[in-house]
Order: sequence, then C-alpha cells, then structure tokens
Amino acid sequence: MMRELVLIAGGFERALADHPRGLRLPTLERLLARGRRESTQAEARPALQNRWQRQLLEGLDPTLDPSQYASAPVSWLGLGCEPYAGTCWHATAVHVAATTDRLQLLPVGLIEPDEEDALADLLGRELTSADYRFEALPGGHWFLRAAADFAAVTTPVEGAFSADMRDTLPAGRDAAMIRRLMTEAQMLLHEHPINATRAAAGRLPVNGVWCWGGGSFPAPHGPSETFLCGEDPFLHGLARLHGRSGGAASPALLENLEARTVVVVQVESLAGFAEAWLAPLPSALRAGRVGCVQLGLESRWVRITARDLRKFWKRSRSVAEVLG
Repeated sequence: MMRELVLIAGGFERALADHPRGLRLPTLERLLARGRRESTQAEARPALQNRWQRQLLEGLDPTLDPSQYASAPVSWLGLGCEPYAGTCWHATAVHVAATTDRLQLLPVGLIEPDEEDALADLLGRELTSADYRFEALPGGHWFLRAAADFAAVTTPVEGAFSADMRDTLPAGRDAAMIRRLMTEAQMLLHEHPINATRAAAGRLPVNGVWCWGGGSFPAPHGPSETFLCGEDPFLHGLARLHGRSGGAASPALLENLEARTVVVVQVESLAGFAEAWLAPLPSALRAGRVGCVQLGLESRWVRITARDLRKFWKRSRSVAEVLG
C-alpha cells in the first residue's frame, strides 16, 4: 500500500507575506530544514490556473498537460454542472480601487446570499450577447459562457491582486471583447444600491468582475489510484474527471491513510495551518501511518519521510529565511 500524502497549501505565499515577523513556526521550520526541497514545475506552465491549482495538477500526475485543465471549465464540472460545446471562464467578483498611480484589484470578502442574488441577476440580464453569457452558480461562483473558438490570454485572479490592473488586462485575439465586458460590468455595478449598503457597513463594494482561467472542457479519464480530498470546485472537477474522490480534507486522514492521497487546504494563517496539519505529521511518519509527505507550498515542494526526521544536525531557520 502506497501511503503517500500530497498536501497542497493553497494561499501559502499570501499567508507567509501576512505572517507576523518574529513569530516562529517550529514544526514547519523543522520540516523545511530536514525535508528535501524541490522547485515546482508549475511556475513554467501557462497561466490558466492559480499557483496551487497548477501544483495540484503536478501532484496528481506530473504527465498531465496543464493546458488541457483550465481553471474555469474544471471548476464548472466540480460544481456538478455538465460540459457544453464552448469555452468557460471565471468571472470573479472583485473591487477595483484607483490610487494616484495605479488600478488595484482587491478581494471583496464575503458576499451575502441576498447581495449575490441581486448582483448576479443584474449581470445575468445585461452581460449577454451572441458571443457570451454570464452565469452565476451558488456559493459566489460566477462564470462566463462563451463560444468554442473564444480565445484570450488572461491573468489568474491571485496574480492580478498583486499587480497593477493595467499590466494584467486580457490580451490576445478576443481580449478586446473581454475587456469591454469587464468595463460594462464596472459601469453596471458602480452605483448599485447593494454596494452603497456594503460601503456604509465598512465592506468593499463589488464594483467589477475579473475574467480569467478560460478554456474548453477536458475529456474524462479512467479511474485514478489517487484519492483527492478538499473543498474547492477545481479539485472536485479533477476528481470527477479522474474518478477518485476522497471527500473533505481533515487532519483525521493522517490516522488511517489507505492509499496515495492528495489533499488541498486553503491556508488562512500559517499558525493555524501548522497546528492543524503540520504538527501531527512527524508522529504519523514515525508510526508508519504515512509513508511519505509531499508538501506543496505553491512555488516549491518539500518531500519528507521518517528517515528525514532523524537528520538532527540540520539546523532550523525561520520560514522567511528559508523561503524568502
């Protein structure tokens, strides 16, 4: 039995940037010092996915062609929808903030169900043409359905959040159409009463959508020997395509790992992630409940076995010092 755990930490680099300076993380530091660090191949791949999604593809099967697994169509499948003869694009709700020298995209945080219904109803009525159609699915998952030959180069939303919006706008053959659509969405949402209410409550208005991660639907594959565990629609879509879903992500998996398992955890804070997921790893490795851990930190891998834990001479350093 191959008891390998592939643990993907989505949002790790953002959480690392937000982590308080001087607050040490002993378990993570020890794993980084004693494990074998490797660069991920994901950074060299086309930007059709967020970084953790590209690393998930690599962790599931390094032979998969990432150009065939654009984020939006795979996520669409993961939400239980059926494929169609066309392309599928994320239309992520964002806040566009203008400063003196740049346009900045910001995440809007929680959108209440009644807010989502009102905004999605407006966009669904207005953002429709012969070439595309806006469609909102429950849980804040907004998409753009477009023709099969619709093509543009877009920036994943996580990359757009850290850059000037003007440097990350869509490019390519049909980019002008997407840019016009995003501009129209801004005009529709700008003075919506929902946004006035959000602003009065100290919450960022939803004043734009960001289109990204589009492509055609991948063909289904035969069942995989790897279990996929997590909550994200992209992971669920891969499980649907490859035929093995392991359910929710829980540290309890470490008590009875029955096969090679890929887990995706969205990291809100490094301290919380380390306590819930990393602290139990050494004992699970030493007891043989887990044979090997591949820890995915978005831009690199760390491979750890029980034998690696015995490398006591390897000195721990701060996470920022090792990965910075």
